[in-house]
Parts: sequence; C-alpha cells; structure tokens
Amino acid sequence: MTTRFVTYCSFAIPDKCLGICILRGKLNPIEASIQSHSLGINPGGQLLAIPCKETDSDVNPELFERMWNSADKLISIEESKMLFDTASIKELDAEIEPYEM
Repeated sequence: MTTRFVTYCSFAIPDKCLGICILRGKLNPIEASIQSHSLGINPGGQLLAIPCKETDSDVNPELFERMWNSADKLISIEESKMLFDTASIKELDAEIEPYEM
C-alpha cells in the first residue's frame, strides 16, 4: 500500500485566518504556494504549510480521510470548524485559565 500525504495550508493575517486548503502530496511551503495558486486558491495573507501522512501517530484515520476528501479547494473557517473540529488560537487561549504567580 502506498502511503498518502496531504499538506495542510492556512492563509492568515495577524489575528485572522482567511481560509485553509488541503493539498494532496507532501509539499514544502513554496510548492504549496505554487500549487494553491494554480488552483485559484489564494485568499491572501501569509501561508503556513504543514505536510502529514496518513500513518502519522497524531492524525487519526477519520481526520486524514476528511482532509483527503476536502482537497484542492478553499475551505472557510466555518466549514473547517465543522469538518475538522477546530478552534482558533484566540478561542483556545480564551479557555485557558490565567497562570497566577
């Protein structure tokens, strides 16, 4: 069996995510930028590209399948929260109790 790879791409400006896309294959940030642009996916901002493979221990099989099946399109923040059960850093920070010294 051939191991499948996807690259998670997030487009953001300070304090705001503009969207994400999942690209099939193990891509570095330059390759991910070129491929997403060729697909017409470029909402602006800075690109963060993180490749993962289906056998990575920190990616459960159901999540990998959702990523694989959502490839090659711009995914809104609202859609990504439903598909991938995600939260923003700002949302996660709001849930953390402040550390008292």
